Amino acid sequence: MRTVITRWWSSIQSAAVRIGDDVFEVKAGIQDRPYWINGEEGRFMTSMPFPFTLGGFEGRYRYISDRVIQYKIFLNDHQNITIRSVKDMLRIEMEGSDLDDYGESLGLMGSFNGDLVGRDGTTIFTDTNEFGLHWQVNPSVDGQLFLQPEGRQFPEKCAMPSTTATSTSRRLRGTISKEAAERACAGVPGDQEANCVFDVMAMDDVDAALNY
Repeated sequence: MRTVITRWWSSIQSAAVRIGDDVFEVKAGIQDRPYWINGEEGRFMTSMPFPFTLGGFEGRYRYISDRVIQYKIFLNDHQNITIRSVKDMLRIEMEGSDLDDYGESLGLMGSFNGDLVGRDGTTIFTDTNEFGLHWQVNPSVDGQLFLQPEGRQFPEKCAMPSTTATSTSRRLRGTISKEAAERACAGVPGDQEANCVFDVMAMDDVDAALNY
């Protein structure tokens, strides 16, 4: 995934999924709806099954509303990869993942049990900034999934969002109250509700709740 900094927070701007020899890439946004499969550009104009397979797996595109579109890749045993675009933000989710298939997974999103594990599979990070920089993509090690390189490239370090006190003050001066954010997030599962409320207030946009 690629992120973009907006003021003092960041969101996912684009995502690429590789299964076997196939690479599927999409960007946030609901207007043009382009995708790339193995470097070839296409567009989804209406809800429909993917006109291709990804590593042998089928998928489906859904136009949910004028604010939300979704791509879903159907894996084995009721496991799915879901990429949802809400306005100009992407959310990526592994649905139905289990320990047998993903117990040894590592990366920027952490290990299967949530630990911030380094590339060596044993080092545990406590500083999230250090952990993020540790997992910065190195083309010579990780390869290049996206069609075009963008932003800072290794060995130049990633840009980091500001976390100064003025950022918090700016958030608190937003137009959306905590009560309004809680109403927007009323249908969100309990373990994600606090994050949803924070996002709605930070982005000053009730539609941020649609990411959940």
